[in-house]
Amino acid sequence: MAGIIKGAEYSLPFTIKSDGEIVTNETVQGVRIALGNQVASWPDGSLRYSSSDKTWRFPLTQKASYAIRGTTVKYQAEVLISGDIYPSKTREITVDESIFRKEWDED
Repeated sequence: MAGIIKGAEYSLPFTIKSDGEIVTNETVQGVRIALGNQVASWPDGSLRYSSSDKTWRFPLTQKASYAIRGTTVKYQAEVLISGDIYPSKTREITVDESIFRKEWDED
């Protein structure tokens, strides 16, 4: 995955695989992704599935991207299949600073 630039808004794409197969909204009961201290879930939360590219889309607001501390942020996914929870390994995304220090509407 490409990095995050602080101050940008994203619909971050995550591809989740289980036993080499891509996890879709049709093969699971639920999915949640943690990005640092933020969590998005499906079907009852803000996490969305994109069938066009088979990715799970994590919404990251401009304010939330400014709040990320450090030069990397950890993420992890969990899927719920037939009542069982399967976590992924923890991974990291690079976070680049921005020379802008405020949200767009706070000039």
